[in-house]
Amino acid sequence: MPVNKSTSKTSHYIDQTSTQTQKKIKINENTAAPASRANPQAQLMTGTTTTQHLEHPALAPVFTTFRKATPQEKQTQGTIREIKPGLYVSHKVDDQENIIFFAQEKMDFLKSETWDDIKASFDRTTSCLATSLKEVFESKVGFAQATPEQLKGFYNITGQTETLNEIIKQRNINKNNASKLVYHLASTTMGSSVFETKPAKKETRYVTYASTQPIQDYSFQFDNTATDQYYQNLQQMKFTTETAGHVSIVVSGGEKGECFEHRGIFKTPLAILNNRNADFKSKGIPSGSLSMALHEFGWNCAKKRGMKYFTVSPVIAMADIIKGAHKTDIQKGHIAIGLDQVNAKGWNGHLRDYEEEVEEPMVFDLRKIPNKLFA
Repeated sequence: MPVNKSTSKTSHYIDQTSTQTQKKIKINENTAAPASRANPQAQLMTGTTTTQHLEHPALAPVFTTFRKATPQEKQTQGTIREIKPGLYVSHKVDDQENIIFFAQEKMDFLKSETWDDIKASFDRTTSCLATSLKEVFESKVGFAQATPEQLKGFYNITGQTETLNEIIKQRNINKNNASKLVYHLASTTMGSSVFETKPAKKETRYVTYASTQPIQDYSFQFDNTATDQYYQNLQQMKFTTETAGHVSIVVSGGEKGECFEHRGIFKTPLAILNNRNADFKSKGIPSGSLSMALHEFGWNCAKKRGMKYFTVSPVIAMADIIKGAHKTDIQKGHIAIGLDQVNAKGWNGHLRDYEEEVEEPMVFDLRKIPNKLFA
């Protein structure tokens, strides 16, 4: 659990003259994010920017979240469509009238390589932001921290000091809540570490994600990826913010036999920073609405391809969310939880890799699970 450490050294803003972390860094003006081919949404954020007055307007895309739905979007929500081969999309409006866009993409080799790069970019952003905030507020949360060299190369929208000052001001971060934020950022690597885009034998892989903006094409189609410039861009804030910042939560999936799997779910760093959540309590999802919506969207896409079962092996926190949202289905035996129940149902052939001490394997009978959100 995070530890909140009180310290007289930490003010509401960063002292620009103290510690190496708080020094200004030189911005490389030539490291723009890579151009996206036939994918304008990767260059334009269409979510809502929620800020106080920005000292550095270039940082506006850092502070985006879900926008309010239009009347037409409310009327057309929940329908899953395959708009291109292997690309399924939908949108949902939550109880607060926020609109969330969903997509599932079938992986080929190029797409899997690109999503691996995107995941690595999210991990770098998570590490740099968590490390910077940990140092500023002297948090005791433990994780694999970014190196000074990585931090120096990361902040390329404005300088490190200016960026952190803006984040601290806009999100009202202080010594009492900084450790919790650092913990949430750092803990996303638990999910991203098992995010897998490459197929096993006789398996087809998918990536499923939620976005602040409509999805009209395959994501992240880049030119000139085999260059030093491309890999440098992946390690910088401008890329994560302006090109991948619309992605809020993501999970990899595998289709094998009659069963679809989700594994490696994680929230993105900007989603955590901006508290991008969903509220579907009226649909019988008491907590974790965004992650549950992503799971349900994913397995409903799979149902359209003829899948009869769904398997996931969540950590305890996510397992509790699933149990809370599907109490009736569990009672009726439509969901088997734990190895004993799965074996008793004869569903053990649907299980995939999981860590016994950390994760709880589950198998769902999709033919009997009612749809809460999607059709």
